[in-house]
Amino acid sequence: MLVHDIIDFAKDIDTSIFIFINQKIQNAFFDFLMPIIRNKITWIPIYGILIYLYFKKFKSKAIYFIALLLISLTLSDFLAHQFLKPFFARPRPCYNELINVRLLIESCGGHWSFPSIHAANHFALSVGIILSRLFMKRIWIIILIFWAILIGFAQIYVGVHYPFDVLAGSIYGSLLSFIIFKIMKIEKHLE
Repeated sequence: MLVHDIIDFAKDIDTSIFIFINQKIQNAFFDFLMPIIRNKITWIPIYGILIYLYFKKFKSKAIYFIALLLISLTLSDFLAHQFLKPFFARPRPCYNELINVRLLIESCGGHWSFPSIHAANHFALSVGIILSRLFMKRIWIIILIFWAILIGFAQIYVGVHYPFDVLAGSIYGSLLSFIIFKIMKIEKHLE
């Protein structure tokens, strides 16, 4: 009974935080900005700039780092979509009839919510960029982490994920990228 009580308590906290972000702090600026931030197309120019910066800094070794990032993203997306989401089978908040969700995008998306693939992918990308040492200054590391957090926050704000979905996706994506970069012994390629 204790485990069930803890799970219910965690769900209550998760729902309360979701309602606070999705409904209580709503404003016209976020209503405009958050759907843009969570849209994959928004970031295409940044991806292009990152590829350019990899080639500028690492020359022929850039292919190796870009391949590791692509492997991290592909595995993050595939494993979460094919295995984790069906296994946990947690419906998105926009499918919860007990919550009056403000859905700020056209579609709620697939039925399952846990973990957030947007958060997983962007944390996998951010951690991979940090581990490859594309940027050495602390400010860039902070910007990369802030970028991933912002995308996760946007997923909650627009109404498609609970906070724990985003937190789990963030941890999952970060760990996956860390493991891939460590298995591939990236330190050898940074010399």
